[in-house]
Amino acid sequence: MTADPPVPPPDNRRFELFKFYEEAAQRAKTDAWTQTSWVLTLSGAALGFSINLYVKDRACVPQFAVITWACATAGVILSAYVLYVLHQLAKHIRTYWTASNRLAAPDQFLKTYISPKDAIAALTDDYKGAPYPPFIVRLFLPPIAFAVGHVAWAWYVGT
Repeated sequence: MTADPPVPPPDNRRFELFKFYEEAAQRAKTDAWTQTSWVLTLSGAALGFSINLYVKDRACVPQFAVITWACATAGVILSAYVLYVLHQLAKHIRTYWTASNRLAAPDQFLKTYISPKDAIAALTDDYKGAPYPPFIVRLFLPPIAFAVGHVAWAWYVGT
C-alpha cells in the first residue's frame, strides 16, 4: 500500500484571493438572511396591523377595505423588493464562488475546499460559473408566501 504524495503548500497570493472571495460570499449570504428577516418583519407588521384592525375596529373604520388593500399593496411591494435584493445578492455570490473555484481548481491544496465537480468544471475553458446559490432559491419562498398571504387576506376581508 502506497501513501498519497504530500500536498504542497498553497501559493500565498492565490490563497489570499481565494479567502477574499469566500469571505465576500459569506458576507453576502449573511446580508441575504438579515435583509430578508428585516423586510419580512415589516411585511408581517403590515399584515398584523390589518388583521388587528379587522378584529377590533372594522365597524368603526369606514374605509376599512381601503386600508386593508393599502396594507396588502405595501406587503406585496416589500416582498417584491426582497426578491429583487435576493436575486442581486445571488448574482454576487455566484460571481464570488466562480472566482474562488477558478483560483482553487489548479491548486492541489485549495482544491480540497471546493467540490470535485466544481474543480473539474473550473479547469475547462467553457466553465459557465458556479451554480445559482440554492439557499437563495429557498429564501425566495417566504416573500412569495407573504405576498400571497397579503393579497388573500385583503381579498377575503376587502370584498
